[in-house]
Amino acid sequence: MAFVSAYDRALASLVRRTVDLGREVEHMLHQALIALEATDAVLAASVRERDDYVDAEDTAIEADVLELISWQQPRQRDLRRLAAILRVGRDLERIADYSCDIADSAGVLAGLPRLVPFGDLTRLGRLARRMVHEALATVESEDLSRAGAVNAEDEAVDRLYADVRDDLVRLMEREPRAVRPAAELLLVARYLERVGDHAVNIAETTVFTVEGRGRPFHQPATPDPHEG
Repeated sequence: MAFVSAYDRALASLVRRTVDLGREVEHMLHQALIALEATDAVLAASVRERDDYVDAEDTAIEADVLELISWQQPRQRDLRRLAAILRVGRDLERIADYSCDIADSAGVLAGLPRLVPFGDLTRLGRLARRMVHEALATVESEDLSRAGAVNAEDEAVDRLYADVRDDLVRLMEREPRAVRPAAELLLVARYLERVGDHAVNIAETTVFTVEGRGRPFHQPATPDPHEG
C-alpha cells in the first residue's frame, strides 16, 4: 500500500469538501427551480435558509487552504490546485446567491396570477444546472475534455437566454397584465445565464490546475450584481 502523507490527505480532503459544497449549491439551484415551476413559496424559503451554510463552509475551506499553504511548501501543481479551490469557492458562493434570487422570484410569482408560460425558461434552468454538475465533475476528475464541453455548452445557454429574453419582452409589449410576472421571469433568465458563466469559471480551474493556463475560456466580463 502506497504511503499517503498528512499533507496529501489534507489536500484530498479540501478537494472533496469543495465538491461536496458544490453539490449542496447544485441542490439549492435545483430546489429553487422546482419552487419556481410550482410557485412554491415554502420551498423557496427553504432554499434561502441553506445560504448561511454555504457561506460558512466556504469560509472554513478558505481558512484551511491558507493554513495548509502556511505550514507546507506546496509543489507547483498542488499550489495551483489550492488556488483553484479558492476560486471555485467564490464561484459557488455566486451560484448560491443566484439560487436564492431565483427562490425569491418564486416567492414573488406565488402571489401573482400565472399568465406567462415558462417554456424555454425551464430548458434554460436544466442546462444551467447541468453545466454546474459537469463543472464540479471536472474538479474531481481533472478531465480537460469534460471542462471544454462545459465551456461549449455555455454558448447554448447564451443563445437560449437571448430567445427567452426576446420572447418575454414581446409578451410584455402585447399583454399589459403579464408585465409583472414576465419581468420577474426576465430576471430569472438573467440569473441562469450568469450561473452558466460561473460554471465555466469552475471548469477553467481544472485547466489551470492541470496545465497552468489561467483563463483558457475567458470572455469579456459582464457586470455581476453579486460582485463588489
